[in-house]
Amino acid sequence: MSCEQLLQTPTDVIQAKLPASDVDKLKLCARSYVEQCTIVFGRIPPIGSSYIVLDIEIVPINGSFFIYLIGMCVVTGDERNYHSLWAASEQEEKDALERFAGFLEKHKQLPIITWDGTKHDLPKLQNEARRLKVEWPKSAFAQHRDLFKEFDNAVRFPSRRFRLEDVAMWLSFTGERVARYVKRHGSMPKGEDDAWKVCDEYVRCGHLIAISEDQKKRLIECNRDDLDMLIWVSEKLPGLTVDEK
Repeated sequence: MSCEQLLQTPTDVIQAKLPASDVDKLKLCARSYVEQCTIVFGRIPPIGSSYIVLDIEIVPINGSFFIYLIGMCVVTGDERNYHSLWAASEQEEKDALERFAGFLEKHKQLPIITWDGTKHDLPKLQNEARRLKVEWPKSAFAQHRDLFKEFDNAVRFPSRRFRLEDVAMWLSFTGERVARYVKRHGSMPKGEDDAWKVCDEYVRCGHLIAISEDQKKRLIECNRDDLDMLIWVSEKLPGLTVDEK
């Protein structure tokens, strides 16, 4: 069924297969494709001038997962203060979680912004902290805002997926990090290691410690690309209007 056909299909026909709320969002998505525009149907409150963006990197291992990088950036006006907690072993993962818990306690007055963190980042951090017996501050994530959930209930772009990178690019995310992002997700030159695949391979083999300093640096840079995109989206989404593309 094309987007045009979907828009012409009576809502009650579609509701026979989907919940009413999903039908409305589906039709709005189809309309955004047909009109090639951004459709704002809800309000996303401003983030404020001071906040934290958070993004973790994991790889599956032994039926579970391993958090090898916790990336965050403290935003204060135009100032950016990046933090990267790297782990190459279970003990280092525990150490990173303890340092992250201290970071949360120190910055408990600031909201923490994630993209789909309610489903991914937060449960994984909390589960690993529980497994490794890391004491979590009571105030942890008290001011968490999942920007993906807010986006999902307020905005539609002409896109099949609403990953952070999809939304950031639609909002004209630019800068020197874009070239690195495109290189990361585009075709890699023959013979050049893809840091993400290398990391995945090493972790599956239990040899994350074998990653070179250069590969580690590239992985941290890629994580900071994601943090930069999340900052961009955090600043742009609340100001969207129905006529903006």
